[in-house]
Amino acid sequence: MQNIPATMTVKKCYLCFHLVTPLVNESKTNLVLFDFMTSILEHNLSEVGYDADVADLLYTFKTEETGLAMKVNGFNHKLPVLFETLIDYLADFKVTDDLFESVKQNMTRSYYNHNITKSSLNTDVRLTILQEKKWIPMDKATVVHSITKEQVLSFSEKFRERLFIEALIQGNITSKEALGFEEYIRKKLACKPIPSDELPQTRVVQLGKGQHICRVKGLGPKDKNTVVTNYYQWGPGNIQMYSMLNAIVVMMEEPCFDTLRTQEQLG
Repeated sequence: MQNIPATMTVKKCYLCFHLVTPLVNESKTNLVLFDFMTSILEHNLSEVGYDADVADLLYTFKTEETGLAMKVNGFNHKLPVLFETLIDYLADFKVTDDLFESVKQNMTRSYYNHNITKSSLNTDVRLTILQEKKWIPMDKATVVHSITKEQVLSFSEKFRERLFIEALIQGNITSKEALGFEEYIRKKLACKPIPSDELPQTRVVQLGKGQHICRVKGLGPKDKNTVVTNYYQWGPGNIQMYSMLNAIVVMMEEPCFDTLRTQEQLG
């Protein structure tokens, strides 16, 4: 999808690509391997990232349960060079023994720190209850120690084999140039398409009527804080309902802040 602004006075372009694959969320091991692959890819691109920053070009990778989200933006005349470099590094994915061990240590520490943070654990528990299929960092922590470099390399190859490519391209760019980015991904990664019936979907369970309570002890023994979440299910959702609920939240924030922080002196 290409979005052309009515007025464009800055010669910049914004690329958002989502490389979709069911492979990532097939198991907790695959999710950990995906985290490894993305972290190593970012490290391999560290020098490229420095040069891009000097040229006022930015890029980010984000791991999703449905695949890899990649955003690139900056002055459009240099953007193709950066974009192609990112895809080249993904196509020619490599990792040394030292880098793998370093990433493994960081990943283990990251999962642990996430799990002992009560706000993160609170969110994880809620999503585990709601989503039909959900692997959380607590699950990932049980397999991260057994991951090998060979597994990561094998996973990166499988990741590139079959992809469904979604894109939003906006800014100072022609439709031909926009399509060229997608074509470069397909040719460089040599990926095959994924049938629509195999595309990953995030499914949420319908809770029964009434009140349901889930209480979980925190994993940080010295952390005396408590996190409480009230979840009110109203669905199935759509963009109109989502926008309306966001508007309600905005309307509630100020009076809630005034009562809890200003008047009650809480928080």
